[in-house]
Amino acid sequence: MDDIAGTTRDHEFTEEQNADLRAVGSHAITWGFVCVSAGVACIGLGLLGATGKLHGTAWRLVLPSGVINSIAGVNFLIAGRDFRAAVHTQGCDVRHVMEGLTHLSRAILVQILLGLATIALVVLGAQLSGGH
Repeated sequence: MDDIAGTTRDHEFTEEQNADLRAVGSHAITWGFVCVSAGVACIGLGLLGATGKLHGTAWRLVLPSGVINSIAGVNFLIAGRDFRAAVHTQGCDVRHVMEGLTHLSRAILVQILLGLATIALVVLGAQLSGGH
């Protein structure tokens, strides 16, 4: 019975393929923890700024970037889990890899959007401050 177009449910990857999946999973999990940690730190700084405990207005940029970074990090963590599941489970390997690719794609898209938003905010901030 087909699970995903053209694949069977009992497909198993080779040891070499499993090593690649294991590495991608580990890297995604590591990057996920980095993103979530940085996101939580930014959220904390943003909240301190919102309560008036920090001087300036930079916290207005830090708070949303922390939330977005955390969202990306969670998607990296889930992608890593899915890739590792393909290595450590029997059957449905292709399904686990496809789910991992879906979450990895979301995480990359969120980081692209964060980068574009950061560039836009920096340019807007420079224009509003009159170049000073």
